Amino acid sequence: MPARRRKIKNRNREKKSFPLKAISYILLILIPLFLLLYVNITRKYWNGKDKISVAVRNPEGGVDVIIFDPVVEEIVQISIPGNTEVEVAKGLGVWKLGSVWELGKRQDLGELLLTRTLAKHFKFPVFIWADYPASGFSKGRMFDTLKATFLPYSTNLGVGDKISIGFFSLSVKNPKRFEIPLENTGYIKKLTLSDGEEGYIVSGALPQELAVYFVDPNFEENAFRVGIKDGTGVYGLATDMGSILEVMGGKITSIEKVDGPENVNDLGCEVRGRNNVSDKLTAILPCIKVEENPEGNFDIEVSIGRSFITEY
Repeated sequence: MPARRRKIKNRNREKKSFPLKAISYILLILIPLFLLLYVNITRKYWNGKDKISVAVRNPEGGVDVIIFDPVVEEIVQISIPGNTEVEVAKGLGVWKLGSVWELGKRQDLGELLLTRTLAKHFKFPVFIWADYPASGFSKGRMFDTLKATFLPYSTNLGVGDKISIGFFSLSVKNPKRFEIPLENTGYIKKLTLSDGEEGYIVSGALPQELAVYFVDPNFEENAFRVGIKDGTGVYGLATDMGSILEVMGGKITSIEKVDGPENVNDLGCEVRGRNNVSDKLTAILPCIKVEENPEGNFDIEVSIGRSFITEY
């Protein structure tokens, strides 16, 4: 009898342990699937395949533009001193770069003012911004990366973007991480600013060795021809705006001056394009996307009008 009881008890234990094991296996499968689904749902900008650039305010008052490039598996950080004099977007005048983040808040424009200023003044085609904890993505230390991934801070990155960038950052070896102080490139020079203090100003055109980091793969894979319709009436404005597209890899093949109310004088900026490049341009520039094909043989057509003068 005792032996029979032991057999019955063993069978009962096996029956109880079987569903527990099954549940454990199911959870081991479902949890990663749910995590993957959550990351994909909460991604806003990064697909994990194309390079992405993020403007990060650093605690010293400067701005770091961090480029994450999964194609070559590298992270590049371009550091801009906070005492660099810049022409702020939206016609807000000349300020030091370190003041633009707070200026955007005071003007109810938010951190977007920083990325628009980087595009206008430095020709850096950036539309993603983040506060200083995000600099941990470029440091190469696990603790900093975890803080950048999971701490709450001001950014337009989605949760899925932060997790994806965090995983990518952890996979990049230190020899593939580069920091480029902008003052060492010749793009800015040191002098006495208008307020009597020492600082930096932009000197000349964006060097090619910097521009290459911002080439958009969608432009790079195709010979993108860009046409601009200029109804601003301001000499050189279309060329200045077009240089941002050229940094991305586009080829400006036409700048057409237009006039008259039937054209674009009263428009801010409209973009017509055949793929997601037009979506990216409307994030970088104060433009709206029009669901129409460009005229002629252009891949992208940008129309700017008089109100673009104060929005740019």
